[in-house]
Amino acid sequence: DCNLLVAEGGPRAIKKFKRLMDSRLKWKENNSSNSCHLVWEGNLKKRQFKKFRFHECSTAKESREVLSARNLEHYWDTAVAFTDSLAD
Repeated sequence: DCNLLVAEGGPRAIKKFKRLMDSRLKWKENNSSNSCHLVWEGNLKKRQFKKFRFHECSTAKESREVLSARNLEHYWDTAVAFTDSLAD
């Protein structure tokens, strides 16, 4: 089971968002197997998403298709590979 969250923004917004995800949210409060991991962080030449969007995908194939519309399917592949490495 894998969930992917992509965040874009300026340095200040990303810093606050990382603090929210890493410190303020209690991931293990209701389920001890819940966790949040930063898989990749870096700068891009241009934004990939123009607006805030929420996509709920029920299958891995559907998730990959949503990202492939923007040529970002490697985001999904990286998240799945990271999740698989945690299981080992």
